[in-house]
Amino acid sequence: MRIVIILLTASLFMSGAVCSSLAGVPSPLRGDGEFSFSADMPVFFDGERARVDLAVLVYHPQMTFQSFPDGSLAANLQLHVKLARRGLVAVDRAERFVLRADTRREANDPARFQLLELGIPLEPGRWAVTLTLRDLAAEKDQLSLDQVVSVAQGVLDVPDFASEAVSLSDLEFRLGELPNPERLYGVAQDTLDAYLELNGALAQRQYRVKVSVFDPVFGGMDEQVLSLAPADGRTAAIYRLPLGEFPEGSYVLRLTPEWMGGGGSDYEFSVSWKVDRAVQSAQDVGVEAALLLEGETYNTFRRLSRPAQVQFMQEFWNRHDPTPGTVQNEVYDRFRARLDYCNRNYTRGGMPGAVTDRGRIYVQYGPPSTTSVEVVPSNGHDLDQAIAEVHDTHEVNLPGSFTKDSLLRANEVVRDPELIGLAEDRRRNLMGVGQEGAFELWEYELDGDPLLPVTSGWSENVDLRFLFVDRAGSGDYRLEFTNVPLQH
Repeated sequence: MRIVIILLTASLFMSGAVCSSLAGVPSPLRGDGEFSFSADMPVFFDGERARVDLAVLVYHPQMTFQSFPDGSLAANLQLHVKLARRGLVAVDRAERFVLRADTRREANDPARFQLLELGIPLEPGRWAVTLTLRDLAAEKDQLSLDQVVSVAQGVLDVPDFASEAVSLSDLEFRLGELPNPERLYGVAQDTLDAYLELNGALAQRQYRVKVSVFDPVFGGMDEQVLSLAPADGRTAAIYRLPLGEFPEGSYVLRLTPEWMGGGGSDYEFSVSWKVDRAVQSAQDVGVEAALLLEGETYNTFRRLSRPAQVQFMQEFWNRHDPTPGTVQNEVYDRFRARLDYCNRNYTRGGMPGAVTDRGRIYVQYGPPSTTSVEVVPSNGHDLDQAIAEVHDTHEVNLPGSFTKDSLLRANEVVRDPELIGLAEDRRRNLMGVGQEGAFELWEYELDGDPLLPVTSGWSENVDLRFLFVDRAGSGDYRLEFTNVPLQH
């Protein structure tokens, strides 16, 4: 998994406007699409104008690096930034940049580089933000017109530093000296570091900022008061909090400047003590949810912030841990093994193998008992016979049933309950005549080896069958026929 840290500095020119009590984005922006990224946008004051530091973590395991004769490699990316409000578009521009590496190994390792600096004339207030990141080389290599793109949207609050006598910058979460857009701590770093600045302060005064950390379940976890004394040159501070005793979960850090008479700014962060969670990307968490959550539960997950999503899935696995209280979660280990198998064998383009149709079934039910593969069907008859096997109807001339030819007639009325599904599937297959393509028939003994308890309600005596068809001949196998109701 490649993790690239991008630093973007943007200058925002100030003018008289209504002051906003918040700054930056309350929680990291998440970019979703063919790959994913997380972005944080803390706001600072630099002399007579504000500065927004845009820190982005890009998760793109298949980033396209082009090779050059000298052995070096380069990936071509494009970041499109749009800032708008009330019909006014203040910024709408795209910047191309190149991520370079001397060797393939360097290309696969984490890298830090300066992206670009933008001077943006932007008034204080609330702005809608849209960040679009494209892998240009991958799009060029695509045979289709599919875009290899990821989009993040959110709200950026820019305070009017110029009209305030004293103001506090936004909070920048850090991992060592680097920004931490994910705001995820634990294994990677067991101490929270957050940087803030004091602006427009009077030299003869001392300013106090209360910093509190709390959890919706456990309540208050920490409270400190930072003292900033401009006369002694202390106009910036780092809030540092050891997290070794913190349970895994999502927390809120609140900044309350005491000289402002109340009111504070909240920022989310999360703690995880599992190695796989610490290195997991937003895309990985999204894949887990897409494979395992259903209905309104999945919709609830999608509305959560990135730290809350991590905790949501951790609680999901805790509920399905057959040996609670031990380090190992056997069900999660099985899930990871199946996920890795699918990503090795079924990945296509920018889509992880686990979220393809074959991947979903493999994750849910395990390896099939038997697999029938037809790479080059001679005609539609081969696929039609496979459809019959899906419905366990191998002897179509039994007394009381219909012949194969009669089932294929569109005007035939089928009344036998055991043959209705077969007849409908065969009629549906007629719509794809001439596009049979390759297919795979997966058969399970009963319900196979389900990852989680089966709640679909079908008969326990039914052997599961799934027929995947590659109509276009591109390797994109879609689940077209099955004898069980699907959950996704």
